[in-house]
Amino acid sequence: SGMINQKRSEILKTCINKAKYPRGLFSLTVPTGGGKTVSSMAFAINHLIEHNMDRIIYVIPYTSIIEQNANVFRDIFGKDVVLEHHSNYDFSENNTDGYKLRYSTENWDIPIVVTTNVQFFESMFSHKSSKCRKLHNIANSIIVFDEVQMLPLNYLTLCIHAIAELVHNCNSTAVLCSATQPAITQQFPEKIKETPIIDNIEELYKTFVRAKIVNREKITTAELAAEINGKQQVLCIVNTRKHALKLFLELHGEGNYHLSTLMCPYHRKEILKEIRERLEKGLPCRVVSTRLIEAGVDVDFPIVYRSIAGLDSIVQAAGRCNREGKLVNKMGKKIYGEVHVFVPDEEFTKKQPISFKREIQVTQIIMEKHEDIMTPEAIKDYFEELYHYLGDVGLDTQGLYHEIEAGAVRASFEFNFKSVGESFKMMDDDTHPIIIPLNEKVETDIEYLRYADYVGKTLRSLQGFTVNIYEYEYRKLLGAGRLRQIRDGIVQLVSMEDYDKSTGLRIEYEGGEGIYL
Repeated sequence: SGMINQKRSEILKTCINKAKYPRGLFSLTVPTGGGKTVSSMAFAINHLIEHNMDRIIYVIPYTSIIEQNANVFRDIFGKDVVLEHHSNYDFSENNTDGYKLRYSTENWDIPIVVTTNVQFFESMFSHKSSKCRKLHNIANSIIVFDEVQMLPLNYLTLCIHAIAELVHNCNSTAVLCSATQPAITQQFPEKIKETPIIDNIEELYKTFVRAKIVNREKITTAELAAEINGKQQVLCIVNTRKHALKLFLELHGEGNYHLSTLMCPYHRKEILKEIRERLEKGLPCRVVSTRLIEAGVDVDFPIVYRSIAGLDSIVQAAGRCNREGKLVNKMGKKIYGEVHVFVPDEEFTKKQPISFKREIQVTQIIMEKHEDIMTPEAIKDYFEELYHYLGDVGLDTQGLYHEIEAGAVRASFEFNFKSVGESFKMMDDDTHPIIIPLNEKVETDIEYLRYADYVGKTLRSLQGFTVNIYEYEYRKLLGAGRLRQIRDGIVQLVSMEDYDKSTGLRIEYEGGEGIYL
C-alpha cells in the first residue's frame, strides 16, 4: 500500500543520510516488511564511499537465505563484485572457473562478501591459517549483521567482544540489523557507543504492524488439523520436523503443502512458487512448515498459527501474516491478520533443547506482562529478560571469553588459539549431506563424481538436490542400506522410494527430537 511504500522510502533516505556519520557501531531497527536488506546496503555503500573503506561484509544467520540476498546484491552491483561464502559453497577445488572467487573465499578480497554467522565468527576465532587468511580484510570494512538477534546465545559474549574489537581497533563499522531491537547493544563495553540509524521506531512499528496476536494456550494436533482444514488460506509454523509431518498428514482436500529441510532446496523452491501462485489467485492454500519459512521467505497469509517459541520467532512469523496490509472486511475496511500462538501436544516438547525451553518460558512471562507482545517495549523486555535469565555463564557456555579475557589482563594477549578455536563451534557440525537423485541430470552428475578428479563444480550444481541429516539419522539410514557411498564423504540416497514429493526424505521418528528447520 502507498503508506507502507512511503515509509520504506523514508527508511532508505535516513540510511543514506546517516552514512556520513563517523565509523563506529550502528543499529538499524526496521519492522518486518520495511525493506531492511536494501536499506542496510544503501547505508553500507554510502558509508564505504564517504570513508574510503575497502569492502562490505554482509553476515546472515542461515545459509538458506544467503542465496537470495546474494542475488539481490548481484542484480544491483553486478556479478563479479559479490562473493557468496558459506559451508555449502566451498571453492577449494582446483577448477579454473572458480579461480578468482576461490582465492577470494580464503581471503575475502572482493568488494561485497555475503557470508554466515558461522563462517564469520569461526574465522575470527580460528587457529587454522586458511580461515585466518581473511582477517586483515575484515579491518577497514563495513560489517552488516542481518537479524542480529539470531546470534547464538551461548556465544553471545564472545561475538559481542569480537564486534567491539573490530570497531575499536580495526577501523571497521558494524551495523546491527533486526526487526526486533534486541537489548544486545547493552551488552557492549562502555567505550563503544551505539548510534541508532532510525529513531522513530515506535511510530514505524504502528505503520508496519498488520497482525494481532491471539493467545490460544494448548491446542492438540487433532484440533489444530481440524481448524486448518476449515480455512481457505492458512500457514502453520511448528518447531519440529516430526510435528510438521504429523500435522500435514492430517490435512485433506487440495492445496496442502509441507515445508522442511528434509526436502531439498530445489524442490522447496518449486513448492514456494506454487504456494505464492495459489495465494495470489485466492485458491485454497494450507501450509505446514518448520521455522525455515520465517527467515526471509516472502509469503503473505491472512492467518498464521505459531507453535510457541522465542518472541523473535513469533515476530518473524507475524511478518508472514497480512504482510502487504491488503486484508479487508466485508465493508471494505482494512483489518488485521491473526497470529494464533499455541502450546502443542506434549510429545513435541519433551526433548527440546534447554536453550529453546528458556526462550519459551521468557515468552510466556512477556505474554503475561504485556497486552500486545509485538510492541517495541515488549520485545526489548523479552531480550532483557532472556539475557538476564541466562546470566553471564549462559551467554558464554564454553567459558571462552574468560580464557581470552585472562590473556588480555596479562597484557600479553597470549591465549591458546588452538583450544579456543576448537571449542568455538557455532553449529554442531554433525550433519551429513545426502544427495537425492531427483532427476536424470542429478544421476549423471553422481556418475561423474565417481571418477572425476575435480568435483567442486559438480558438487555446487548438486547443492539444490541435497538434504542434511543428523548423525543418528545418518547412521540409521546407512545401517538399513538406504544410502550409498559415492566417494569419500559424498553419499547418495539409494532409492527414490525413500523420498516423498510432498514431505521429502523419509525418516521414521522414534521418541522425540530436537528443534529442526
